[in-house]
Amino acid sequence: MYEGAQKTMEVRAQRGLEDSKSAGQAILKSGDQINAEMGSLSTVQSLASGAKVGEAFEYTVHDVTLARQKSSMIPILAGPMRAERLSIYNAAVLPNNPLLGAKLTNTSGGYIMQGPVTVLDHGIYAGDAQVLDMPPDANRLISYGVDQRMQVNGGNIKNTSQLLTAKIVKGVLQVSTEAVIDQTYVATDKADSDKLLLIEHPRQTDWQLIMPAKAAETTDSLYRFELPVPAGKAASLEVQTQHVYWQEMEIMPSDMTTLVSYSQNAAIPQPVKDALAKAIQLKQAATDADRDLAQVQQDKAELSAEQDRMRKNMEAVSPGTDYYKKLLNKMDGQETQFEQMETHEKQLVQERQDRQKQLDDFVSSLTVG
Repeated sequence: MYEGAQKTMEVRAQRGLEDSKSAGQAILKSGDQINAEMGSLSTVQSLASGAKVGEAFEYTVHDVTLARQKSSMIPILAGPMRAERLSIYNAAVLPNNPLLGAKLTNTSGGYIMQGPVTVLDHGIYAGDAQVLDMPPDANRLISYGVDQRMQVNGGNIKNTSQLLTAKIVKGVLQVSTEAVIDQTYVATDKADSDKLLLIEHPRQTDWQLIMPAKAAETTDSLYRFELPVPAGKAASLEVQTQHVYWQEMEIMPSDMTTLVSYSQNAAIPQPVKDALAKAIQLKQAATDADRDLAQVQQDKAELSAEQDRMRKNMEAVSPGTDYYKKLLNKMDGQETQFEQMETHEKQLVQERQDRQKQLDDFVSSLTVG
């Protein structure tokens, strides 16, 4: 601005969008410096007033005079903010140590834009952080360093699963299974003062929280649990999550071992087990027919190969010799045996078809549970 001139300046924030309406208007970024004493936050005296404008908010700064080619940082917000000291643990960030942090509550009565925050602990510089937009009374978490005086072990993880129930729908076995992930966090506070640890635990889609009964805070991707840790001692938190899901398996192509295993599982209702047992019996009968048919066909092939060998030997000797007559008598006996095999083969083919049809008819319409 020109020397001696007085002009109104505004700060607008709408999801990070900055806008300038004219060359005579200056837009200030959120450069608020907030000094965070654990327990309260304070700023210097404000030269601005704030107001909500639809989904946005604005700060209007009045009566500011700047010399030509000069700039200045102008305090636009002054008011107390509550800060609760805590440590924040997330195994994906650091596996063994939490972060130093604080939970901020906007008790200033104004709208605070996102931007950098300088943290002072009892008047001493502790670190820097970033804070998102904060409407009045909103809460935000900030972290500004590593808590070297606390160690957390979150590696004790157990995965278990058990079958809950089952049913059969049109020949398809549907099995319900419960999967449980049990994770225990053990925190050790080496400081000489009690601490509050905020544990961030991953939240998975379609999984339910079992233990503890409720989280202090739940987001789309995280559960947050509060764990008080006494000075010089350890504290633990057990988190259990559960996922119940259904799996489908067609009975016809399934192997016998799998079906037998399900039919003997105590969690499966008895009517379903009985139906599986019947399907296993029919399936075994069809399998036996296949095996018997394959054996007869193999015997026929071996006999045919033996006859081919004898024919070649007969061609090599005179028809009137004893060896020739011996081969001829053996050939006659094998022909009778071959005819019997063919008859048996036809019977087995029909038997296999009948048993397979029995199995198909039973399984295709099978619905139990």
